[in-house]
Amino acid sequence: ERVVKLASNEGPYGPFPAAPEAIERTTREGNRYPDGGCFRLCHVLAERHGVRPDEITVAAGSDAIVGYLAYATLDPGDEVVTGWPSFPSYVLDPLKLGALPIRVPLQAYRFDLEALLDAITPRTKLVFVASPNNPTGTMTGRSELDDYLARVPEHVVTVIDQAYFEYIDDPDYPDAIEEYAKRGHRVVVLRTFSKIYGLAGFRVGYGIGPAELVAGIRKVQ
Repeated sequence: ERVVKLASNEGPYGPFPAAPEAIERTTREGNRYPDGGCFRLCHVLAERHGVRPDEITVAAGSDAIVGYLAYATLDPGDEVVTGWPSFPSYVLDPLKLGALPIRVPLQAYRFDLEALLDAITPRTKLVFVASPNNPTGTMTGRSELDDYLARVPEHVVTVIDQAYFEYIDDPDYPDAIEEYAKRGHRVVVLRTFSKIYGLAGFRVGYGIGPAELVAGIRKVQ
């Protein structure tokens, strides 16, 4: 009798009242072009997460960051590895660039990180790990990610998509920004305002990762 549709990143409630109030204030500045670099938001997010502003990229949803990262890193013939089924952009964006997406079957509806490692070759540039995964809703635990990141080759960038981060209260679920990005792993962690904050229609997502990768994203952006 009551369905909450989460798969399209749409929660059942609207934004917190402060958000529409802030949006209304900005409409009065509609005669000016917006700041494409999201200077103020990057600095606030940097302070919130304890990272540098040059380690943050903001785009039209975390989905857009997947596309920009593909543009920044992939050449025709390169490979991308992801569990499957998962978020379609992990496959579609590499295909647009002539890269080859390697789809590794899920095990019990979960990402099989051991199989992802086995699928990596010298041509692999990106590995996508969605946790929780869309559409299956399953997560990848801390010990699995720890083991994976200890063994993944240095030439690979791992994208840990935590778009649904705020929905998980399992103690085995890692904060990938705190535990991996800030500890020097070659990862880009994705977060968004679309889900828990009820702002899907306003398209604000961000990624945190090494400054050189963020600089590459900003160049193609």
